[in-house]
Amino acid sequence: MLAHEADLGVAFDGDADRCLFVSSDGRVADGDLLIYQAALHLKRLGRLPGDLVVTTVMSNLWLERSLAAIGVRLARPQVGDKYVLQEMRRSGSAVGGEQSGHIIFADQSTTGDGILTALRLVEILRATGGTVRDWLSCVKAFPQILLNVRVSSRPNLEDHPVIGAEAANVRARLGDSGRLVLRYSGTEALARVMIEGTDSGLVETLARHLAAVIKQEIGAEDPGA
Repeated sequence: MLAHEADLGVAFDGDADRCLFVSSDGRVADGDLLIYQAALHLKRLGRLPGDLVVTTVMSNLWLERSLAAIGVRLARPQVGDKYVLQEMRRSGSAVGGEQSGHIIFADQSTTGDGILTALRLVEILRATGGTVRDWLSCVKAFPQILLNVRVSSRPNLEDHPVIGAEAANVRARLGDSGRLVLRYSGTEALARVMIEGTDSGLVETLARHLAAVIKQEIGAEDPGA
């Protein structure tokens, strides 16, 4: 972007079902921001059924609060595009997706399509006369940390007598100014700890503490160690 003095960059993953934008100064606009801009535009056009957007539990809290400020609700199913689509179909939502840039526009597709996403967002840029740099100026993302812990078993984390109790303590410490998402990977023997909040130091401290508790209780050795 900087070398070519380009106005807009578009990045796709290997099979191009995900799409991220890059601003003229080289900053990345992730799926949360693209979903917000799509929702904002559709809301202005009166084409956002139920004033509802679907993301996942991993989307940053700034997105939820920014949508609320324009009168849009956010539904958060579990991680996975199939769960996003299920909730979109159930609720009749027009747009949904993931922080990774996997975005679904229900009026045109039932799956994420990075090229379609890019075209739709460029359409919005042209209609509004904005730039990705303008979009990024509205982002006040909450500090967020995601830690993975290799595990030897997969008990219910919330019901575990030690892990569940520590998770409850973390949520109490965060209060209304943060979130904890505690889950297993769908493909690997990993427990994932995601915490976000207003205080970056507290977020990191709580995440590392909870990850250490999980490792102590059900941890497994890393095969690559």
